[in-house]
Amino acid sequence: MIIVGGAYWESIRHPKKSNLYGSGLKGAMAMSRIIDNLKLVTVCSDAEEQEIKSVCNTYGIDCDLHKREVPIEFLYLTPMTVPRVLGVRNQNIEFEVEGDFILSYGMLEAHPKLKAKRIVLDPQKPKQTLLDLNSIKCDEIVLVLNSHESAELTGFSDPEAAADELLKNYSLFGVIIKCGAIGALAKSKTEKDWVGVRPSQSVWPVGSGDIFSAAFAVGWGKLGKSILEAADYASKAVNVWTVNPDVFPLDKDFEKVASKKIVSRRKPKIYLAGPFFNLSQLWLIETTYSALLNLGCEVFSPYHNVGLGGDEVAKKDLDGLDTCNSMIALLDGKDEGTIFEAGYAISKNIQCVGYCSDVNSSQLKMIRGSGINLYSDLSTAIYKSIWGGML
Repeated sequence: MIIVGGAYWESIRHPKKSNLYGSGLKGAMAMSRIIDNLKLVTVCSDAEEQEIKSVCNTYGIDCDLHKREVPIEFLYLTPMTVPRVLGVRNQNIEFEVEGDFILSYGMLEAHPKLKAKRIVLDPQKPKQTLLDLNSIKCDEIVLVLNSHESAELTGFSDPEAAADELLKNYSLFGVIIKCGAIGALAKSKTEKDWVGVRPSQSVWPVGSGDIFSAAFAVGWGKLGKSILEAADYASKAVNVWTVNPDVFPLDKDFEKVASKKIVSRRKPKIYLAGPFFNLSQLWLIETTYSALLNLGCEVFSPYHNVGLGGDEVAKKDLDGLDTCNSMIALLDGKDEGTIFEAGYAISKNIQCVGYCSDVNSSQLKMIRGSGINLYSDLSTAIYKSIWGGML
């Protein structure tokens, strides 16, 4: 199996973390214990070459390296924010890759020509409204992409309509559309189903899509699974990996330790509670709001849906809360209004989770004692609020 994809620096400011991963290198590392004779084809600068060779040697991965001018870095403020991309130059590095089976991730600086019997293609945010398959020669192609990418390619926000459009317009064996925290759609000309979500104890979203694509490719291309079975196999891989994202590779029997609990597809409506009286509070509200929408939810936010005002906003906020399936409460600052809303949610049997940098604060003992789970990791709190709303 050949994996074609980027080897990029990923730096997260909060929590502070920096590693040379990228889609191709991360996928290869994750799958290196599951399959033999794994090859990575990637692009790197002189400054990264020795480290990439060392990593590949450690994990038993054969590597074929092409040159770029400088390192490329994805700089995240948090795992839930859109990264700044540093080091991109105006270059379009071309090379050819041929093999029996290829997993190809989209790359910022390269446009490889692929030839294989089977290919899994993860375009990684296609830049054009049409998918360019002219550089691919293959008998069977499965496209793995997220719902934002499928909407960009087809104009359809509904995943099922987008999948139909992709299968109609391109010579594809199948399509997998990942829909954030609410699952994934797997579809071919003969199969169609939704793959449910396996909630995990903690969530690390940066790179989870890369792991999904790598595991799907192994399941479909090497283990002989159907696209539905392979998508479920990939869901299990993400469930195991996201709890310990710095632990590579995945064990061959990772399926045995994956969560057996599956949350069926449902689009939840989340109430976003939190203060918005200064810039830092507004930033957290906006970051959480955008993340919830991007993960496939409907959101009621007092800041966005009601706005500033006097005492009259209380009823409007609580009326909105009554329509929701769950709540995420942003509790840094111990805002009285947010704590009141959390208590109201509990009284109405609405699922509630809290985000707070100090989850053991004595000021939050009533919150904890009411059964509200508190998380100091924003990503985990957001995902938990979504899964709580899907139950």
